Amino acid sequence: MAAALALPFAFIPLFGVTALLNNDQFKQNVFGKDSKPKDIQHTKLMALAGTAAPIAMLYARASRGVSVRFLPLTLLGAALKTVGIFGSAQAVLAPNPMMDVFLNGQTRTSWGAHNTKPEGLVRVTRHPLSFSVAAYSVGNLITRFSPTDMIFWTGVGAFSVFHAYLEDKANKPVLGEAFYNQTSFTPFQAIREDRQKIADVKAEIHEKAIAFTTLASPLFLL
Repeated sequence: MAAALALPFAFIPLFGVTALLNNDQFKQNVFGKDSKPKDIQHTKLMALAGTAAPIAMLYARASRGVSVRFLPLTLLGAALKTVGIFGSAQAVLAPNPMMDVFLNGQTRTSWGAHNTKPEGLVRVTRHPLSFSVAAYSVGNLITRFSPTDMIFWTGVGAFSVFHAYLEDKANKPVLGEAFYNQTSFTPFQAIREDRQKIADVKAEIHEKAIAFTTLASPLFLL
């Protein structure tokens, strides 16, 4: 019971620390003007792990794993979770500029030296991993109705979009105006506006992502 009551409050440090570490004035005050982008990104990663871990532990203690028994909702939830699993696998396996910058703190010069155009799901959104996590979270919201599950998956889904939004703003100077003009934050917006082609997305789907989805879905759909 205590874990369930503490769960919503555990999201406050996650959102708060992430917002602070993406604030330019805060970064300048803490890290200084001459700090290396890689050092800042490593701090972000450690802060993310440190604030997300308690949430995961509280959820593990409080969750009862009760699933809805209404077939249409079960099927819709399973479909969204499958999209989330596949999108996450594709985002990790294929070139992903936003992830490169987040993990490595690259400068515009270092990024431009090895990747100058969107590929795969990046043509759909600049943040395929974040929106895949959001889709997986919505799938769980549809199929799990306990208060603990509702709090946890709402928080995870909201944070994934919140984090993507902050990184999108922060990384524009790194990835460049041209890259942003070719792509979109909102999923499928660039395709609707004819800046990208769905045929190119299909052609660049990573086969390993399909294999991973096929093998992992039975586990993650529970």
